[in-house]
Amino acid sequence: MNNKTILAIPVFLILIMSFIFRYVSVKYGVTVAILLGFLIYQIIWCMVIPLSILQKQALFSIFIQKEKLFTYKNTLYIVLLLLPIVGAIPLFILNISKYPFYLFFIGLPLTIANGISEEILWRGLFIKTQKNFFLKVVYPAILFSIWHICPQLVYIDKPFSEIVLFSAVTLPLGFAYSLVAAEFDSIRYTSLSHAISGILAFGIPLSTSFASLFGINY
Repeated sequence: MNNKTILAIPVFLILIMSFIFRYVSVKYGVTVAILLGFLIYQIIWCMVIPLSILQKQALFSIFIQKEKLFTYKNTLYIVLLLLPIVGAIPLFILNISKYPFYLFFIGLPLTIANGISEEILWRGLFIKTQKNFFLKVVYPAILFSIWHICPQLVYIDKPFSEIVLFSAVTLPLGFAYSLVAAEFDSIRYTSLSHAISGILAFGIPLSTSFASLFGINY
């Protein structure tokens, strides 16, 4: 596939998914918008499209890490992987007091799937197709941050300034993961860190939206 087309994928993703999240939310409500939006996002954008570009063998190769992570010279990268997990611990403590613990288990598979699939698109695709630092690390990190505006658009009355602020907070996260993935040419540990931090956050809003399908609302 043409490299310009690959670089355009996140832009089209943001434009299309912004419309889908907002339109479905207005038409069918927040719960349907979140579940349907993330389903489309994870399957089509994070799995089907990267698979069609990288092919099966290359897709599996992004989970292979030849160099050992846990060595002294890799201290910086270990810290970058641990920071999102440590940062999610206060949220975990807050959620324990706010939600029943079974919500944690509801969010478990949803969050793992989301964390791994996002790493395939935002890190795996770019470390395997791009050569220079900006396109391999900086560009996907910025677009990853902007993408987080899309799901927030389901909340019709939410001030856009809050949505942008939430998106901005994810920029250091995306940059950290992109740095680690580019350094080791692998998303093995970024996927693990991403999934664990999401699990500690109870997989919200995916878990709460899924629970609401069964009449359990929070």
